[in-house]
Amino acid sequence: MAYFYGQIGVKNTFTGGLENDYAYGQDLADTYSGGFGADTLTGEGGADILKGDKGNDTLSGGAGNDYLDGGSGNDTLTGGAGADKIFGGTGDDVVNVGGVSDMIGDVVDGGVLNGVDRTGVDTLIADFTGRTAALAFTGADPTVKTAIKGAFTYSGFEKFTITGGSGADKITGALLEDTLRGGGGADQLFGKESNDILYGDAGLDKLYGGVGSDLIYGGTENDLLYGGDGNDTLNGDAGLDKLYGEKGADTLNGGEGADTLDGGADNDLVGGGAGIDIVKGGAGDDRISGGDVFYGYGYDTGLDKDNLDGGAGDDIVTVGRNDIAAGGTGVDTAQLNFELSAVGEVLAFSSKAITLKAGAKISGFEVLDFRGGTGADRVAAGALGDTLNGGGGNDSLKGMGGADVLTGGLGDDLLYGGDGIDVLYDDDGKDTLDGGAGDDAFYLISNWNVAPQADTYIGGLGVDKAFINGSVSAVLDLADAKKNDGILLGDKFSGIEQFTLTYVDDEAYGDASANFFFGADGDDILDGRAGADLLQGGAGADVLTGGTGADVFDYTEYAFQQWRGDVITDFSTAQGDKISLGYWFGAKSATSFTLGKEATTAKVSLFFDADTHRLWYDQDGTGTQYSKMLFATLEDVTTLSINDFLFTVA
Repeated sequence: MAYFYGQIGVKNTFTGGLENDYAYGQDLADTYSGGFGADTLTGEGGADILKGDKGNDTLSGGAGNDYLDGGSGNDTLTGGAGADKIFGGTGDDVVNVGGVSDMIGDVVDGGVLNGVDRTGVDTLIADFTGRTAALAFTGADPTVKTAIKGAFTYSGFEKFTITGGSGADKITGALLEDTLRGGGGADQLFGKESNDILYGDAGLDKLYGGVGSDLIYGGTENDLLYGGDGNDTLNGDAGLDKLYGEKGADTLNGGEGADTLDGGADNDLVGGGAGIDIVKGGAGDDRISGGDVFYGYGYDTGLDKDNLDGGAGDDIVTVGRNDIAAGGTGVDTAQLNFELSAVGEVLAFSSKAITLKAGAKISGFEVLDFRGGTGADRVAAGALGDTLNGGGGNDSLKGMGGADVLTGGLGDDLLYGGDGIDVLYDDDGKDTLDGGAGDDAFYLISNWNVAPQADTYIGGLGVDKAFINGSVSAVLDLADAKKNDGILLGDKFSGIEQFTLTYVDDEAYGDASANFFFGADGDDILDGRAGADLLQGGAGADVLTGGTGADVFDYTEYAFQQWRGDVITDFSTAQGDKISLGYWFGAKSATSFTLGKEATTAKVSLFFDADTHRLWYDQDGTGTQYSKMLFATLEDVTTLSINDFLFTVA
């Protein structure tokens, strides 16, 4: 590595070696060659000759009529002031002719001197800031030599980074990725093909992305943006802008001002931003919003009265407090992220036109996604699967038809699932959750961080499930709610057939119905009492009591590695009790089970010791490679057979 600093008043020469060299010229005409390596050559004053030779070099001509040749490699060349001749050479080169005063008289080529080398993808950078006359620039075919009047002559470039002046410029890119800036004035920018970046800057601009996934910014005034083909991103920024996504899955954001947005074809994301906007999703499954909430789940302040139209397709429309929204054709979702303003107001949702007292008007929506505020909201959803979240306040949420998801939020809430397979989430407050018809699921999420609130859970018709989440033990008694304790203190359950308990030590006692208890983690006590119950202790050393009826002690979910030796207190072949084994065991075989203290052959994997009442499992059946593991202790049981087991094969 060499560092060379030229002398003032001398025509300096330098030739680099194999490493990365640095050479700096002075006021006269210097001649530098980089040689091998990634070299940095700077001419400063004078008519300099800079040759990068091999490697990824950086060449800067400075003042004077310079000659720059990048040679091989991916080079960066900057002419500076003066009428320069710049040649990128082979490789992917970047040539910067500078500003309006620097570029005058330059002759540049991305390839070699004769302009025919096309071995690389070369980029031309030109900044016309300060130019007042209108600029007409088109990224020409690399094989064509093109002269920009009053500026420079170029050829051999595939990509362009062009900044316009203060006039009404017309700038067109080439076939590859271009970056075009309009500058001041009413400009027209055309991205043409590939993934381009367009900036309108100041002035009333028209921006056309063309083919490819383009990124377009309108700027400070009233702009017109067209995405063209491809998955484009259009940002209106300030001003009264018009944005058209056209083809592709586009993202449109109007920004400030009263904008007009149309997503066009395909599945678009369209947000009006601040101002009174007109927003259209167009064809496709779109997500649109008129306000500051850009296709999201936050609260739209609703200060602007936006006009929203989902268009064709299954759209999701975020509606502000004062918006006018139409779903269009398809199965559309109205997303209301605000509380109902009037005391006693009921939102009875349907696809018909609805006017809320807050000011919003909605029509043509089949699905409701409601997220209330701090007030007492009363909502009755429609026939399809809706999502209702009351937020704060004492809310009344009714799912009615369809597979609904209901969350009460803070406050003393009433949740009713109605028809369909519904999911109901408990939260803080003294809540009543009624699943209605269908196989519903109840999630007791409030018990994670707050004290018990004496909630009521009603399963209704269907086979219903309750999931009791928490890090505090639960005591559940379906026959006597007064005995519910721990995180279930004061809670009441009816019509729910299946329960999943917490991940600590729990107790669950059934009633006369067929109950299903899943203990999950922890050392649990599960008692089915009367009825044909299914008890699944899960991980941990559990105590399982089936009670009267043909019960199933289930081991299908947890593999043998998680056993800690359960106790089954009342296994009865006479009552039809069974032990259910999972996929890990395999298919039933007459030779899979034996009575005795050890496995007798490699085919035997289950054996029961009548003296100790213990049921063992030996993975390989010999005890040589894998040791036997205690499966369960069956109190007062002296004999078993293969017929006492159920086998599940994956």
